[in-house]
Amino acid sequence: MPIYQYAPTGDQHCSICAEGFELLERLSDTPLDQCPACKAPIRRVISAPRINTLNPNMNADNVAKKGFTQYRRIAKGQYEKTAGNGPDFLGCD
Repeated sequence: MPIYQYAPTGDQHCSICAEGFELLERLSDTPLDQCPACKAPIRRVISAPRINTLNPNMNADNVAKKGFTQYRRIAKGQYEKTAGNGPDFLGCD
């Protein structure tokens, strides 16, 4: 289940929703539109996912073992496969 962030949308807020809060919810759950404590209007905030790029275990061999394909950029819009079972080259125009 993902953790969603919520923030107040108006001037009315309590100590819980004033700075925003996080809530563990199912993907199928309807987003909240009111603070659970003070009933002030809130909205779900989109945030960037955390991606760990410093994992020493994600070398080319482990990437392929986990079923992923890894690419490296060789030119603008052109990528070459370095690990995995995907196509040898990717490109976009």
